[in-house]
Amino acid sequence: MTVREYYLAAESGVLDPDERLELLRGEVVAMSPQKSFHAWATGNLAKVLQAVFPEASIRIQFPLSLNDMNEPEPDVLVALGPDSRYMDRHPGPSDVLLVVEVSDTTLRKDRTLKGPLYAEFGINEYWILDLNAGRLEVYRDPGKDAEGKAGYRSTVIIEKGGQIETGNGTVSIAALLPDDA
Repeated sequence: MTVREYYLAAESGVLDPDERLELLRGEVVAMSPQKSFHAWATGNLAKVLQAVFPEASIRIQFPLSLNDMNEPEPDVLVALGPDSRYMDRHPGPSDVLLVVEVSDTTLRKDRTLKGPLYAEFGINEYWILDLNAGRLEVYRDPGKDAEGKAGYRSTVIIEKGGQIETGNGTVSIAALLPDDA
């Protein structure tokens, strides 16, 4: 299915407007229901990232137009600002500064499906905030492996006591998670 067909299916009522969906590799994929902790972590992450990317557009669960067959809705997307830049289009790969998926039940999909997809389209920095393990997975340097498959050549795992340099500052992993996580 193309993005155009995806939107037509939604407009015609073929897709339920209340269902949380995204288009990945031409397939309509149901998104997991959001638990309260996931929703809190997503909102908290967006606030933290706005502080280190003050001029950026911080987008929570909004579409990212990769191409005609892919329109994921990452939990947090940091795109070139201002927000008004996206009044008549969704951000594309050239607009992206950072993509973050917040994972509690979707960790495998975020690693094996979304990570390679973001790398394929040249997204330079991709994070997975792993709520179960209380850590941040940082993927950088998109490219292809020896078999020609898209992926990231640099992966760093940052535990709760660590921090990462990004944007115009430093993000403490502890700031992304509650004290008891």
